[in-house]
Amino acid sequence: MNRHSRAILFFLAAGAMPAFALRDDLPQDPSRDCRAEALASSVEYRAQCALHAIASACASAPHELPAAIAAAIGVHPLQVRKAMGRHTLADPGRGDLCLRGESERREVIAASRQAKKVPSEAGQRWLLRELGGADGTIDAAAVSRALDQRAEMLAQPRAKSAGLPGTPSGWTNLTGYTQSAGRINHILFTSATGNDILAASDGGGIWRSTNGGTSWTAINDFLGSLSIANLAKAGNDANTIYAGTNAYGSHTYFPFGVIKSTDGGTTWSQVAATNPSINTDFEYVLRIAVNPGNSQHVLAATFRGAYETFNGGNSWTKVGGISTMATFVAFHPTDASRAAIAYHDGTLRYTTAGNLQSASTTVTVRANGNYLKFAYAKSDVTRMYALVSDFNAPATHLYTSTTGGASWNPMPAHDTALTNKGIFFNNTYLYYTGGLWVDPVTPTRVAVF
Repeated sequence: MNRHSRAILFFLAAGAMPAFALRDDLPQDPSRDCRAEALASSVEYRAQCALHAIASACASAPHELPAAIAAAIGVHPLQVRKAMGRHTLADPGRGDLCLRGESERREVIAASRQAKKVPSEAGQRWLLRELGGADGTIDAAAVSRALDQRAEMLAQPRAKSAGLPGTPSGWTNLTGYTQSAGRINHILFTSATGNDILAASDGGGIWRSTNGGTSWTAINDFLGSLSIANLAKAGNDANTIYAGTNAYGSHTYFPFGVIKSTDGGTTWSQVAATNPSINTDFEYVLRIAVNPGNSQHVLAATFRGAYETFNGGNSWTKVGGISTMATFVAFHPTDASRAAIAYHDGTLRYTTAGNLQSASTTVTVRANGNYLKFAYAKSDVTRMYALVSDFNAPATHLYTSTTGGASWNPMPAHDTALTNKGIFFNNTYLYYTGGLWVDPVTPTRVAVF
């Protein structure tokens, strides 16, 4: 065979290969070229790495699919989970991503790159675009059909898969629905009467009741975010209230940082310094805490660390320069010199001297812990409780401290009892659910939910 024949055969063989197979700007050895430090910025390069990541995860650890895809294309795993969920639910009969071909895997990869809302986009404009298309016109007939369907569903409710039991002992349903009305992330009583209440919903914004929960009114359907993590205020200031938005694990995607009210929750505005388009760490705000004696002193748990402000949010400082996701923040209810931050690695940074920046200590509550959250006992400054998930052996665990956070002890008997009763969801889902409440009078009386 002469030189020219070999050249012709080479090109014939190459013609049968995918068009990108000979490109030198794509990963040639995925195990080497798809490491984080080696990733190129081109869309196709990252798509190739994501396809390799899907194949590897499906072969050995399917539960790691979201994290593997996220690492390959440079987005957050939650964004991938949402894309996977939407794609699978569109045709559930075809199985999960591991059972689908390359074209559908590419669809999920492409969808994972697209955030559902641009952080700087006005909430009203985004909502109109989502509901009414490019021209923002909502079809009146479609709205009418939706209202008719809602009325029919309320008139003929199906068997419940969530919501209150038929006769909940000692509890009153404040929603008016027998079915679950959606997730409420937090409740804040804004006065001592017990009648004035704010509710933080997962995707419906902030709601208010002025009659102890008998009736509710939406504050503003066009807030920059309708995904509210929690609400917080100081005991010495009834007018100033803060809320975190776009909680990690929310079913909606409305990144809007921290919002603030200075009129007791009637009107709200964004704290400008927390705009995610200015500081991307505030894309997800998991928790807000306010010094019980100083409404200008606030802690915020964000996707990339905890932040602190002493001037009502005009400026913020990242605590300790730590960029690990902060999952919870709190002040002691009666002693503001005690405060703590929980991190997504099972560690807790705490202070008993009122200074989380330079007079604090970091301890490990549980090695390999995820989504750590905690609660102080109001009547005992030394007692704390914590919930934490273990990623390596999916389970939820309860811990207690009687040293103000300096040391922690597991409570395995309670773990077993709560797991057997179905209270603990044995997976890494504390970002979605789970909470602690300590009786303000009896520090050994604890509620887990």
